[in-house]
Formats: sequence, C-alpha cells, structure tokens
Amino acid sequence: MDDLVIKGTSIGWSWEKLEKDDTILGCFLIHTMMSWKLYMDENVDKSNEEKRREHGKITHALSGIQNDIHNLSIVINMLNELVDKLKLQSNDYNQHLLTLHASVLLETYFTNLRSIYDFCSTFIRIIVSDKYLKSMPASDSYNSLLKFIKKKTVVGVLPSIVIEILRDNEQVFETVKIVRDLIIHKGEENLVNLNSDGTLCFTLYKNKQGTIINMAPDILNTNQTEYPIMKYLSVLTIRVMNFLDLFGRALFHFFEEIQGFQLPLWLTGLGGYCMTGFIAFLDEHA
Repeated sequence: MDDLVIKGTSIGWSWEKLEKDDTILGCFLIHTMMSWKLYMDENVDKSNEEKRREHGKITHALSGIQNDIHNLSIVINMLNELVDKLKLQSNDYNQHLLTLHASVLLETYFTNLRSIYDFCSTFIRIIVSDKYLKSMPASDSYNSLLKFIKKKTVVGVLPSIVIEILRDNEQVFETVKIVRDLIIHKGEENLVNLNSDGTLCFTLYKNKQGTIINMAPDILNTNQTEYPIMKYLSVLTIRVMNFLDLFGRALFHFFEEIQGFQLPLWLTGLGGYCMTGFIAFLDEHA
C-alpha cells in the first residue's frame, strides 16, 4: 500500500501479492466479511426493513473491526517509540513518564482486542438461516454467543464445526476478557515497570496473604509476577488472529452451504504507517 496512506483498507489482492507484501495485513475474516458486504450492497432486499437493518448492523461491525485492528497497530507503534525515546534520553523522570504512558496504551490494546470478539458475534449471523435469526442472542456480545452455543437449542442453528472453533478459542478469549475486565470494571491498577535490560513488563498487582501475584493469566508460563509486555501482547494477538482466520474460513464455507451460492472472494488488505511494524511485531513471536 502507498506510504502516503495513513491507514486504510484495499481490496482486489492476489494470494501471492498479499503473502509477499510485509506492509499489508491479510485476515480471512476480513476477506469473508468484505466479500459479503460487496455482494449484499448490490443484492440486499431494500424493501425489507429487517433485512436492511441486519445489513447495516453487519456493515458497521465490519468497519469497527477494521478500526480495532488498525488501533492495535497504532498502540504497538507508540509502545516501540516510547522505548526508543527512553534509550536516547534516560532519566528517572522519563522512565516514570514512560511507564504511565505504557499503562494507558496497554489498557487501550486490551479494550480493542475485546471489541474484536464482540464484532464476531455479529458476523456469525451471515450463516444463520432466516428462520433461526430470532433465536440468536439479541445483544452483540461474544459472552452471550458463548453462552448460547452451550445450550441444547443451538443444535441446527449453527454448524458443529463453527461451534467447535468458538469453543477451542474460549481460553484465548478468557485471557482478553479477564485482563480487560480487571482494568476497566474492577479498577485494578495496571503497573508497568522498565527492567534493567530495557524490557517493559506489567503486573495486575494483588497482595494475597503477603505474596504478590499477577492476576493476568500467565500465557507465557513464566511463573513470574511480571510479564514482558511486547511478548505477552504478541503471543496473545497471534492466537486471536489465528482464530479470526479459522472463523472467517468457516463463515465463508457455510455461507455457501446455507445460502445456496458461493460469495466471490475479495482478498482484502489492511495497511498504513503503523501496519509494517505491527506485522514485524507479530512475526517476531510467531
């Protein structure tokens, strides 16, 4: 994508070009939903108010998830710049300021990850036949979707493979949810420290009977009270992106099975100033 583009979305990529371009992020869920949007923009029954409303809801969710992914790339860029600035001008004031900024950025990152999941609960509606739409969770909440797939009434509403993909990713979602809820809803302090080697680490601090514990899940298996921020976010984000790819492929496949025709697949790329660094950040721990 042209360097003049601050952030944006482009369509019409080939698999080869998308895979070779390290400035563009491809995601199968975005491919699927953009393909759905381009088709439905021309074919939605505009005389049917319910269909129009459903089309609008899903279209807004598509815009939202693209913004969330761009926001992830922007936060990573800002975290990298904070560390670089500290290396150039290190003193106690700058170090304390850095950790305050990093704490807010970390909160923002988890908020966007959580939002991505909620949009998925909207996208799944494209593979639900009209007669079952009213039985789906009313709220656009991934929590509600996970509760729904555990009920007996889900049989026949959603394909078993899609249910399995959602269940297999539940632990990843729980990590995102736990950290985000601890910070946003429970007001736990997100403490960021700069280690002597220049590594940013974070702790969701709790003193339990004289022992300091980190309430954030230890997905890196460090057995430590502090987790390195960049590695933690990279590993977690890779797991989220892998889920989005599997989920997107399933939606694309079952749309054809349920609707009776295959969507023309438009490969879609997300790019901009911060996306190259974000891709490198993910590749570092892939």
